[in-house]
Amino acid sequence: MNPTTKKYVRSFLLCALTGVVLMLVYFVLRLTYSFPPRAMETQQSAVVATASPSGLKGLLVRMWVNESVVESRETARLVLRFENGTDQPLRDLKIIDAQEPGFWYKPLKLKSSVLAKGDSVETEPIDLAPSTNRGRFRVTVRYQVTDQQNVVHEGTIATSPITLRDEARERRYLFIRRIVSFFTLPLILGVLGLWFQRWQIRRDEDSKTKAGIESRRQEIWKTILPQFYALSEKYYLPIVRSLRMIDQFRIEKPQMVPDDAEAKKMNRLLFEYLFLLLRMDLLRRKKGQLFFKSRKGEKVASLAWKVIILGSEKHIGRSYMDAALEKMTVDTTYKQFNFLLKESVALREVEERFRTWNLSLNQEPDPTQDFYRYTHLAAIMQATIYFEANRPFDRDWYEEPTDFTLAEVKEDQYPSGHDKDIAKMKEALIAYREEIKAYMDSFKRPGA
Repeated sequence: MNPTTKKYVRSFLLCALTGVVLMLVYFVLRLTYSFPPRAMETQQSAVVATASPSGLKGLLVRMWVNESVVESRETARLVLRFENGTDQPLRDLKIIDAQEPGFWYKPLKLKSSVLAKGDSVETEPIDLAPSTNRGRFRVTVRYQVTDQQNVVHEGTIATSPITLRDEARERRYLFIRRIVSFFTLPLILGVLGLWFQRWQIRRDEDSKTKAGIESRRQEIWKTILPQFYALSEKYYLPIVRSLRMIDQFRIEKPQMVPDDAEAKKMNRLLFEYLFLLLRMDLLRRKKGQLFFKSRKGEKVASLAWKVIILGSEKHIGRSYMDAALEKMTVDTTYKQFNFLLKESVALREVEERFRTWNLSLNQEPDPTQDFYRYTHLAAIMQATIYFEANRPFDRDWYEEPTDFTLAEVKEDQYPSGHDKDIAKMKEALIAYREEIKAYMDSFKRPGA
């Protein structure tokens, strides 16, 4: 048998099998639908009720309905019969009221209102049409008759419950119940299987994601973190140290004629300031700029340094700063600096200009550009660089976040002449604080 013939035979067998399956499904559904509902097992019979009015025992009232179970599309015939078994004639026989719940109302009409002794009278037969397709209802009739002594007697007669039903509807409901009961267990098992499969897929994906994160974290630890550690150790932390020294030795209100203690403090402040310039210049030449995990942090530190360096160029001068920095190295100690200060003209020139810059507070016409105001920017730089230098090691090494401590700087404490850059820095600092807060919150444990 060649491949083409095999293909046609396979297609024919598949179609035949599909047809057989569809026929089986059809016959099963048809059988399920055709199987008689339980309601059909209710026995059908006529409904008969008998009663007598109080005080007139000889009058026998019979009510007859030809069906006890009525289909919604059929009708039930009702007849009411009065039999006079008393020893006197009766008159003024009438139907006062008829309650026919579950059926469309039809009035009962007597063929005669007079009953002779031993005589009987019936109502005209009425066909009661159901007004609903389900339920059990009683037909109740209230009647009245007058005896020979002109005594009026009233009575009531009611049928036993008459069942109203809709066979087609019951078949549909029963069919649906059977189908639901037949497929409930397979459906539940199928849904549970689908849920379990999806749960398994999600668990596998989560495991892969966690494994990927862990692998990436290990890769970062092996490559980027060692480089960042070397960068922090060689550049960032020494810069932080110089910034802290500036904050420690800064003088808020220097005297025009300083005493010995203030002169020594000013001299140390100059050394730390030049050392900061030297380290930042070294970072610029070797690495280009500050590189942090946070771009907002980079922006804050860079703008703060921009204002400091612009102030330095204005009050000291770029050429004087470059000449002074050529006399120093990163290994220069404070003792060596004092020796160089006596020997170097460039350093003495910078010293004089630096002291004048510190005394700007007492000078006109610009008393808001003294060096002390620039030290607020140095404090912002110090907090930012220290935080970013330690941040990469928080989660995987220390397992707790680095503190970010920075006091608020009032508007009138910033140096004048740098309004645009300071405005940008303050805007970036606000966004940076929000980022740090979210970062700190990520370390909080649920319920802590």
